[in-house]
Amino acid sequence: MKIIKLLALVLTLTFCNSLCAQSNWIDVVYLKNGSIIKGTIIEQVPNESLKIQTADGSVFVHSMSDVEKMSKEEKVTTFGTQYNAENSNKLCALGANDAQANYNGDGSLSGVTWATTLLTSPLIGLIPAAIGASTQVQDHQLNYPNRELWQNTDYKQCYKDEAQQMKKRKAWKALGASSGVWLGATVLLYVLAFSVY
Repeated sequence: MKIIKLLALVLTLTFCNSLCAQSNWIDVVYLKNGSIIKGTIIEQVPNESLKIQTADGSVFVHSMSDVEKMSKEEKVTTFGTQYNAENSNKLCALGANDAQANYNGDGSLSGVTWATTLLTSPLIGLIPAAIGASTQVQDHQLNYPNRELWQNTDYKQCYKDEAQQMKKRKAWKALGASSGVWLGATVLLYVLAFSVY
């Protein structure tokens, strides 16, 4: 009887160990266009298609003709396996630094602000500047460098927050600079007009 209990215990521990080991692996799909998608394959139709769900919950469906290869990789946590405030702060700082290095201010409407201000006045140029500064930056404008890090909420939020601040600064700087040019041109034209008379 003790042998049966011992055997049941060993089988249970072996089964639990294999389940835990499986959770340390992630499916990786390499596409022919060079994209790499990491997550869990949730559906696969042989020779037709596959669905893979990433860590952030996004689901991608691809034709098998677009797939170069598939593999499993061990999960890697960028700052160790322990989630704590220190790791969160490191990821946040990394997100902000990456935003400064990669985001170029898309969506700030700085070009529109310049054109509107120079062609009309700084008062009218205030409209596109305010719109550019107040609208939320969109994911497709962010130029984030690492898809895997982008799935981390701390990194993503800090990247987006920094990009939003950069976008605001770019919009208001465009208004300030274009207003200065407009004012200088107006004064110059005024002086020239009165010097002729």
